[in-house]
Amino acid sequence: MSEPVYIHKKDGKWNAAALRIVMDGMPDGSYAVTIGKDLKKRSLQQNAYYWSTVVEIIRQALSTAWGERLSKQSTHEILRLKFLAEDKRINEEEVLTTIKSTTELDTIDMVEYTEKCRAFATEYLGCYIPEPGEQ
Repeated sequence: MSEPVYIHKKDGKWNAAALRIVMDGMPDGSYAVTIGKDLKKRSLQQNAYYWSTVVEIIRQALSTAWGERLSKQSTHEILRLKFLAEDKRINEEEVLTTIKSTTELDTIDMVEYTEKCRAFATEYLGCYIPEPGEQ
């Protein structure tokens, strides 16, 4: 089974008909089943807040600090590099740095990412970024 099967629990009862259909159609054998919380991709509201508030305020602060006008896209790339970079070991000598896209973040990861951006803005740029709904 390479695709996830989604089930849900409501009022203490599992609705797992889809799982039963998939399992009944599988040949005899042993299978590993992993159950985890279904995390949704970052929301449109989170994305809008990030671009219109977080990126914009940091863009303005960095532009002032550096004496040059930055675009929202370049500011976004700076934030991704700072907070979404991850080193991946190829072998004993080589390490590659990969940078996640915000489109890969789930709703919880996006909250954590924007919180890191807000903390960075406060600590290093001396500017306050309002929380969502506070603008």
